[in-house]
Amino acid sequence: MTKINDQFQSLLNIEAVEDISLESAASYSGGIRVYTDANFGGFVRTAKGVSDLTQVEGGFFNDKISSIKNDTDKRWAFYTDAGYNGDRFSLEPGQTTTFVGTRFNDSISSYRSEPDGITLKA
Repeated sequence: MTKINDQFQSLLNIEAVEDISLESAASYSGGIRVYTDANFGGFVRTAKGVSDLTQVEGGFFNDKISSIKNDTDKRWAFYTDAGYNGDRFSLEPGQTTTFVGTRFNDSISSYRSEPDGITLKA
């Protein structure tokens, strides 16, 4: 019982407030969310865009994205290759997709927000 009491006391000493990065803050207030499974299932990554998913989080999300929520005020483009190359599709502000389609399922390697007024070729 003493061991349990000691562990409980340790928990009481944990600070409830911590500084977080702007990227982490975006995950609490909306943002671009990519999911590893259709219908917003599986693992989720909420963050700014990335030019090469193999270079972040051990490459975990590279070629594994199946659904997306765009809770931003920007259009976002998603690419099948790193460096914003390859086949591309985009989501408008507030748009979601429960399944990215067979062409893009488990194929996305980079994504970014698009500046206002820009039209990239499909």
